Amino acid sequence: MKKKRLLSLASAAVIALSALPSFGLSASAKQRTGTTDDGYDWELWSEDDRGTTEMNPGANGTYSCRWEGCKNCLFRSGKKFSDYPQWDTLDGIQVTYNADFHGQGNTYLCIYGWTKNPMVEYYIVETYGEWKPPGGQGYKGTLTANDGEYEIYSCMHQGPSIEKDWDNFPQYWSVRRNGRTSGVIDIDKHFAAWEAAGMKMGGLYEVALNCEGYGGDQYSARGSATILQNDLKFGKDPSQTVKYTKPSGSGTGITDNFEGTGTDWKGKGTDEYGLTSDYAVEGKQSLYVTGRKKTSDGLQCSGGTELEAGGRYSFSSICSYKDSKQSSLTYTLGLNYKKNGSDVYEELAAGIGESEKWANLQKEFSVPEGATDISLSIQTENKDNPGEGDLLPFFVDSVRLSRIIVDTTSSTTTTSTTVTPPNRLLPGDVDVNGKVQIADAVLLARYVAEDPVTVTAEGLINAELTGNATLDSGDLAALLVKIATSS
Repeated sequence: MKKKRLLSLASAAVIALSALPSFGLSASAKQRTGTTDDGYDWELWSEDDRGTTEMNPGANGTYSCRWEGCKNCLFRSGKKFSDYPQWDTLDGIQVTYNADFHGQGNTYLCIYGWTKNPMVEYYIVETYGEWKPPGGQGYKGTLTANDGEYEIYSCMHQGPSIEKDWDNFPQYWSVRRNGRTSGVIDIDKHFAAWEAAGMKMGGLYEVALNCEGYGGDQYSARGSATILQNDLKFGKDPSQTVKYTKPSGSGTGITDNFEGTGTDWKGKGTDEYGLTSDYAVEGKQSLYVTGRKKTSDGLQCSGGTELEAGGRYSFSSICSYKDSKQSSLTYTLGLNYKKNGSDVYEELAAGIGESEKWANLQKEFSVPEGATDISLSIQTENKDNPGEGDLLPFFVDSVRLSRIIVDTTSSTTTTSTTVTPPNRLLPGDVDVNGKVQIADAVLLARYVAEDPVTVTAEGLINAELTGNATLDSGDLAALLVKIATSS
């Protein structure tokens, strides 16, 4: 098994605490085991070998299974360990899975396994059938993880184990409240929560995606499942690890392309932020923020002499994140100030972006008269109960601030003067050469198609023509119309 391979989840079912199902070495059980060419350890186990059980292992941890007339049967595929490592030495355990799961009676789809010294049987249940395990016994609290809430339980069980035909051992449970049959599970977060609740883990014997049916002495277990995806990963994904350095010294004010060693932007609600060369669109660096506990945590910059009460301004920046498991992230621009002795926050703008796509965040705004301690901040969409995906680290680059000056000697329009070097902004000018022409459409088409092309920060802003803060085929169509009508 490759160290970065992901595993999927298992299912389990039970009737009462005294009858909780358990995989073991009972001599009367039916047992088939094997290892696929790509390193997944699979197993079928059926207590008393009653009824019909079938399992067909596939590539990359996938499999299909069927059961009928069984007492207790388990079908799983994952990783077995010969050296019994401690879970916290593996630097993360995560599974991405997708299952077509159909069970009648008591059934589970779950992550399943054992530890040794101490010997523990454990379940992370994603969905269950007619009975909620483990019957309300040994409730320890809750864990919020992977966009869901899990109830934690610990109870003792008697039955077959990985060491004896009959044994007495603890079972640990995380049971998801809003059941699902696909998603991502950070398995190590459950292990950490269990240990924090006093539930001691031993060395890992097994981690697997399991489908389980339990019919008891009525032999009524019945169901089928197809595991479509079962990717188990040990260790951090290098593509998600960002190296950054804390800024040293001041920058250029609110306007910043983050190419120096310092910046005036600071962490908001977190001290984990810095300059990184891992991901940038303008130059070689961007500003990165992580360690976010609330959606309001992000980045903030004091207005200093750049933002004044009663002034009107134009702001633009681009934001992005890197996590293919998250479909999109909404960034927000906020204006912070004090007025009449109170702290005030105004959300000025929002921009939606996908993983590794730069989203535009731009707005013209006015600072209220009488405002003091003025600053701007960038964070993500406010949520009272955020999931993990709402608190992702993100990058900011190409921040621009301009002051808009009203020409009081003319009754026609307003003019804009920049506090810092001027932007090269011209709607439709994707290649930033001062003209809007067919070459811009070609460049935008390649960018939308994710071809390996480079578009500058100004070019990304110029390419946004539909106002939805996302570059897509709609912007390309609007650009083609613009070119056709101006020629």
